[in-house]
Amino acid sequence: MKTAKIWRITPILALLCLLIVIVAPAAFAAPVDAENLDKPIIFKDISNQDALYPFVRFLSEKALIQGFPDGSFKPEGMVTRAEMAAIVVKTKNISPKTEGNPSFSDVSKDHWAYGAIESALDSNLLQGYPDGTFMPDRVLSRAEALTILIKLSGGAFTDKAVQINDLDSGHWAYKSVATAVDAGIVSLSSKGMFNPEVIFQRGDLARGLSSVINLGPALREADLTGRLTVKT
Repeated sequence: MKTAKIWRITPILALLCLLIVIVAPAAFAAPVDAENLDKPIIFKDISNQDALYPFVRFLSEKALIQGFPDGSFKPEGMVTRAEMAAIVVKTKNISPKTEGNPSFSDVSKDHWAYGAIESALDSNLLQGYPDGTFMPDRVLSRAEALTILIKLSGGAFTDKAVQINDLDSGHWAYKSVATAVDAGIVSLSSKGMFNPEVIFQRGDLARGLSSVINLGPALREADLTGRLTVKT
């Protein structure tokens, strides 16, 4: 019988949270990179005093996110399904698929994210729709994005009943959101709200993906049980 990978909340989470700034409707734990906080800014709209700076720098240095030709990051910008597919495949170090026939009627082989979308499908990180489409340009909601991030983490769902005032236990995204809340990856608003249908922004992605990489069982670079042992 396989032992499920689980989320563990340990003293490192408290350390990660030292860099957190509560931004409604949600907040995420930032990667610890205190030595780099004084380095020059990497995007013209993200200063090193910005709450997003540690997250954005962490992912930028791993080449998991990019800015725009004008030198901006656009933290309030939207994230499409195609963009998310490209990011999660790169995060998992999965090669974009080049062989086989297209799985979706609206994503041909000449689409810029074709290989990433096919690989994300094969890895069960993203799915299509019953009508055979993928809708690559569709903007992600917070519920959709967090569900993908939890899949990316490789962790098991929490078995706790987490109270989320705008998401009942029968909602398709409840288990993913509840797991993220229980693990400390996302915080609810002061009224206990998650706002599942609100558009997921690039700033949200920076916070969420950084946290999943640092805390997710399948992705983290440190042993979070017992004493902290960081891989070199």
